[in-house]
Amino acid sequence: MIWNIFKKDFAQLWPLALIVALMHLANAAIWFFLEPFGEPRGLITIAQVFSYLALLGSLVLIVLLVHQEVLPGVSQDWVIRPIRRRDLLLAKLLFLLAIVQSPMLLADVAHAIAAGFPFATALAAALSRNAFILLSLSLPVFAIAAVTKTLVHVAAALISIWLFVVLGIGLGILARGGGAPIFAANGIQWMTPAWWSLLACSTALLVIPVQYFRRSTHAARGMVAAAVLLAPLLSLAPWAQAFSVQQHLSPHPALSTPVTIAFDPALGRSAAEPNSRSRTVIFLPIRVTGLPPDSFLMNDRAEVRILSRDGVALYRGRTIAALGYHDDFPARTTAVKAVVTYQRIELPENIPARVLTNPVRVELVDSLTLFHLEAEDSIPALNADANSSAFGRCRTKLDDEADDIELGCEKPGAAPACTSTTLENPAQAVRGPETFACDPDYAPHPVHIVPDGVSQFGSHISLRDLREPKDMEKPPQLDGVRVILRSFQPAAHFTRRLVLPAIRLQDWAASQDPTPAHVR
Repeated sequence: MIWNIFKKDFAQLWPLALIVALMHLANAAIWFFLEPFGEPRGLITIAQVFSYLALLGSLVLIVLLVHQEVLPGVSQDWVIRPIRRRDLLLAKLLFLLAIVQSPMLLADVAHAIAAGFPFATALAAALSRNAFILLSLSLPVFAIAAVTKTLVHVAAALISIWLFVVLGIGLGILARGGGAPIFAANGIQWMTPAWWSLLACSTALLVIPVQYFRRSTHAARGMVAAAVLLAPLLSLAPWAQAFSVQQHLSPHPALSTPVTIAFDPALGRSAAEPNSRSRTVIFLPIRVTGLPPDSFLMNDRAEVRILSRDGVALYRGRTIAALGYHDDFPARTTAVKAVVTYQRIELPENIPARVLTNPVRVELVDSLTLFHLEAEDSIPALNADANSSAFGRCRTKLDDEADDIELGCEKPGAAPACTSTTLENPAQAVRGPETFACDPDYAPHPVHIVPDGVSQFGSHISLRDLREPKDMEKPPQLDGVRVILRSFQPAAHFTRRLVLPAIRLQDWAASQDPTPAHVR
């Protein structure tokens, strides 16, 4: 009976199934021809939209598959036929795996193999992406279809779920006085999709058996509603608890043990920022010691509390209100040595003057992530095409203005979280500055979802630091010049507390002298 139901569904849905399969193959082909430099650039936006359309096509196919035998109600003639509910469910799941998920898997594998990667590597990355989409997207949509009657009902349900989650997040923002969700634009943002995926998958695994074996639509819809109510709750979680979870997931927590942070007034005041006249931006001189070689720190979140000398709270908040990473605490090292930097603190413009001019107690809590060197490789700076186990397949070329090297890499699965690039001319013993590109993702097992199973990354590297000013108008000489490519991975997540018992904040506003004291 399972095979008969499968054949019946295939006979009804094969035209759409063929179109969706061809969309996945076309998506892989488009990105294969666009890589590694994303050219022609005019097609990038179209290619990105097409990737989502291919996923949408798969979801529509899942809904139509389930609705071949609508479960809610008693008006469907299949209900009175001698069809075992187990056979019906297994036939639908077989169709889901063989006709919906398999073309996506084959397209991902074909793309990676065409790009020159081994079959085992291509298959591992494709299976990881396919499994994630199956559990977090396909099965939940399957469950929604099981408690609805038409495609319009499914669309309405999904839009309603999305609106409710957005409303829940918005209420959380209002509850925090306008503060953004703690997971926004930082390395722990993976927790939100992970929570939603866990909820969606768990609910689907409950709803699908309930509907197919008992046809208890009210109970199944109640399960979906309960999951929707739980979805926004993570946005209300306190930062300390969320970061504590991330700390327990640190791959190498011992590396952070020797790291210390200390206030170092001998460094002097920081130089003023260009075009800034604010007197409420404070730069505290900081000395960081104990960093391992070839590592750097990122400040995921810093909170400051300012108290009067008799213990009265004057101000409490984040050191920087803007989302994302703004180098409020940059600390990088290439050798075992101390690193000097400045802790930026943005205070409100309307803060009382006495907070800045009187001695106060300042308490800082920094939530930090230590990155360590994972891999390093080098390739020629001009017209190179090289394979690397850490970076995948990388290519280089001179850009149209002949002042930058374009580096483009493609790799099955997720791209490195943070990379750095440097130009080096061994013949002249010249090495340019290291340029960092970092989009932190602290997920224990990063998964690359769109546009397909192969990720793309790269950078533009300026040639100016390898050329004399008198040679700027001449074509660059790139014989022997190489690109040094390094990747860094999160090693440890930890917090450090810094207490300054008596300090005048006004003394550490930015200096109008453009050269910091520790450089003069």
